[in-house]
Amino acid sequence: MRHAVRRRWLFIISMAALGIFLGGCAQSSSVNIIVSTAPVLPTATPLQVKNGQVTYASIDQLYQVMYPAAWQNNPLISTEGIPNARDFSAPDGSAHFTVLPLQGTPTAQVAAFVASYLHDAGASSSTFGAGGGSAKVGANTWATQPFTIAMQGTGYTGTVYITTHSTFTVVILSYADKADYAGITKTVLQPMLTSFTFLH
Repeated sequence: MRHAVRRRWLFIISMAALGIFLGGCAQSSSVNIIVSTAPVLPTATPLQVKNGQVTYASIDQLYQVMYPAAWQNNPLISTEGIPNARDFSAPDGSAHFTVLPLQGTPTAQVAAFVASYLHDAGASSSTFGAGGGSAKVGANTWATQPFTIAMQGTGYTGTVYITTHSTFTVVILSYADKADYAGITKTVLQPMLTSFTFLH
């Protein structure tokens, strides 16, 4: 019962973070998050490859996720010190699965981090859908919010996923080229989200 109550409160906090996120999307941000130009793989936890899928575990053993072996696994460098943030992307850049574990970050700053990341990733504009929802995917329950962005002349469709775990507010951006969004979501992005698990 105690665990059920804790999970309920964690989900309420996630939904509150999403509400603040929606209300703060128009705010400017001074957060600087950049994508490394070359993949850097951790040495603490060797990558496991099986059936064309790679299992990646964060160095601090916070989470693990499975992604296609052909995809790139890029660390994100943040002046705000986001630990173990990663961007998993298709070789041609047409789809992304970005993990932002925000530790000790006030919920009011979640919108700033997301807006800053999308801007630094090359988005010239972004639009977030009205309202929001929730989804139980794999082992986790997420607050969700659809969004669209324009990047280098290409339109992308995606979903922001937010959940809380321990002292982290974990944000996942799952998005792809509008033309391929339905297919890539079914075959790659959704299975990645399903495989996302917390290790402690």
